[in-house]
Amino acid sequence: LLNFDILFSNLLTAPSVVLAEATWYGSFRSGIDSSSSGNTTIKDFGSRFGVKGSNELSDGLSSVYRFEHKLNTSSASLSGGGRLSYVGLSGGFGTLTMGQIWGASYNNVGALVDNIFNYGYWLGTYRTGNALSYAMSAGAVSLQVDAVMGEGDKTIDMTLLGTTFDFGAGKGALSYERDSATKDTKTGAAVSFGFGPITGFLGGARHKIGDAKQATVLWYGLSGSVGDSGISYALHAAKRETFGDDAAEGTRIGLGLSRSLGTGASIKFEVQGKDKVAGDTKASGLLALKVDF
Repeated sequence: LLNFDILFSNLLTAPSVVLAEATWYGSFRSGIDSSSSGNTTIKDFGSRFGVKGSNELSDGLSSVYRFEHKLNTSSASLSGGGRLSYVGLSGGFGTLTMGQIWGASYNNVGALVDNIFNYGYWLGTYRTGNALSYAMSAGAVSLQVDAVMGEGDKTIDMTLLGTTFDFGAGKGALSYERDSATKDTKTGAAVSFGFGPITGFLGGARHKIGDAKQATVLWYGLSGSVGDSGISYALHAAKRETFGDDAAEGTRIGLGLSRSLGTGASIKFEVQGKDKVAGDTKASGLLALKVDF
């Protein structure tokens, strides 16, 4: 005979076991933005929500998954499509995922040079969809390789590589991207180093566009915290230069301050100087509240 007490107990507890594997998370970011055009408005600064988790399949092997979507707190709407969406397997061999991911170049070089809340600049791919990605780490070295497939007439439309090595006092990183159709390439290198409570960073990247055009950027700056005040700062500069028909040169400077309020909340204040490459003639500033859960 069936033991209905045990049966119903298993049915009731099974969903909670599955849900315990998943984590809901998000970041709400809204504030006042004074743009270089002279407009002052309430703006959303990259709010998002998502779910992620893993399920153990056997000893040393797990399935992993994640879905993350943009939202706009200013208009109470979903906006701009999804940010991340992938499934994969993770084990002693590393992690293999399929879907939309953070690109290998940003996960390595970008992680060292993009230290500012909103006004940063990145010469490369942030996220990419239709990707098959492999990531692994061994000792002080980590590696990520991405193959973007199914967007063009090539089997592999784009290749991204990134590696980071930890040398104790800091980290170094290299990155490479190649578009199979256009033959355009993006290469980057960066280093971060700590001295006391301060972290400095230096990096560079080049985007080669065909035979006649290219763009380069040199990043440098400092970040750290102000004693026990709960205030952190980031000073970020990006010296950019473009060659070809749209030749231009300029340095984009940003200063960001953040004050933790506890329980995942913080206040962000940020200013950015003129951006000659983009044609901006005025400085920009923002004051925002960020709440993570």
